[in-house]
Amino acid sequence: MGSILPAAALAMQTVGGLTQSIGASRSESAAAAVDAENARLSLLAGEQDVGAIRRAERRAAGDALTEMAGSGIAVGTGSAADVIAASAKQAELDIAARRTQAMGEQRNYLMSADQHRVAARNAIISGAFNAISTVLSGANDMRNRNLLQTQLATERRVQLGGSTVAPPRTTSSGFAGGYSRQYDANSFPGLRSY
Repeated sequence: MGSILPAAALAMQTVGGLTQSIGASRSESAAAAVDAENARLSLLAGEQDVGAIRRAERRAAGDALTEMAGSGIAVGTGSAADVIAASAKQAELDIAARRTQAMGEQRNYLMSADQHRVAARNAIISGAFNAISTVLSGANDMRNRNLLQTQLATERRVQLGGSTVAPPRTTSSGFAGGYSRQYDANSFPGLRSY
């Protein structure tokens, strides 16, 4: 029972961290989708504004032609034609400026969407690494706790007179494929533990 509770807590902590990173990833992905849609809508809004500029220019040109004709000015010649041409030229400049603005807005939204997609991937990767780190750290803590409990139990037995034999020690040659042997106080008959 003693090792089940820390293992359960470790599992809950790991699952909680993964759930949090998945939630962050989904949030960033949703933000990327919103930015991509805003990019599309900003381009559409720009084209709608272009249509409005064209309608306003045609209406202004029509009104100017009507006024000039009503005033007895020869329409399509001289300064009247120059005024209408200048108005049309200004409308085309306004259209170009609005399209440039819409494309800039679209580019900004698309860049933001890309950043959100990267953040979504990073959230998953970070969550995976944090989960692995949590598991390894928790396993190491549990191992150290078990080693400490074993050592304390051995020391208690020795202090209470339950055993006069020292705990076994392990040595190895240190080479790959080397041997390992356990030595204890009974391995050397001439030695006694105190």
